[in-house]
Amino acid sequence: MKRTDNKIVKNMIYLPLSAAYGAAVALRNKLYDLGVLKSEKVAVPTIGIGNITVGGTGKTPHAEYLIRLLKGSAAVCYLSRGYRRCSSGFVLAGEDADAKTLGDEAYQIHSKFPDIPVAVDEDRLHGIGELTRDRDDAVVILDDVYQHRRLHVGLNILLVDNNRLIYRDRMLPYGELRESFRNTDRADIIVITKCPETMQPVDCLSVRKQIAPFPYQKIYFTRYAYSEPVPLYSAPVVSLSGRNVLMVTAIARPDDLYAHLCGEAAGVERMTYDDHYSFSMSDMKNVERRLQAMPEDTVV
Repeated sequence: MKRTDNKIVKNMIYLPLSAAYGAAVALRNKLYDLGVLKSEKVAVPTIGIGNITVGGTGKTPHAEYLIRLLKGSAAVCYLSRGYRRCSSGFVLAGEDADAKTLGDEAYQIHSKFPDIPVAVDEDRLHGIGELTRDRDDAVVILDDVYQHRRLHVGLNILLVDNNRLIYRDRMLPYGELRESFRNTDRADIIVITKCPETMQPVDCLSVRKQIAPFPYQKIYFTRYAYSEPVPLYSAPVVSLSGRNVLMVTAIARPDDLYAHLCGEAAGVERMTYDDHYSFSMSDMKNVERRLQAMPEDTVV
């Protein structure tokens, strides 16, 4: 089948589904806007980080940035739904926490910031109540809550991937939008993420013009700054310069990391798994076999 034929078939199947999905989402949002469906406020300050596209806009790195920024001056807590965890309901991270009980993103936050309360709950209102029960001075950072309109978030931060600008996209399942790009109006702050180092002020102005923020909104542009390699076990930290790398990922958009490693290492091979993939022993053996076929200086 020719590429043109593929596009025709895709249009025939997905465009009607996207229209129906978009109408359902628009109706839900309108019911909240009119007050038919209620948004509830909580007693503690909340900061929400979310997006209107599926996956890979950088929510977790930006949550980590906020934690580092605020934890010296506020009683910061972190709450997410715990995507793809094996548990259910409210779970507060403790010494025995792992990715299965918290989900990989919340467990990453807990591992990096063991001194702050980290919890997961599908019901964010219930989760906030449990998490802040004895913490009246808490500031709760909420992951992936832009569509969770049952909760009135104090400060809504919307992330937009510079490589997938929302005004060029379409609704699911034809495109990757969870809701219309016009719904950026609910955000207090819009952050354009994954900007290249070469991005110029004129490029920022072009994006800003298309996003068209309201007077009450702030818009910022961010990029990733990669740290030096961190050993998982007791091996010393090594420089990637002149070495080979086997990149094993289970994230939504690994291309940025791949490009970074290609600029640092002599050679990079990649093994790509689905976002939030749960690795098995068989997968680890496949990684080991791939590693054995590469030069001795290879870093995984």
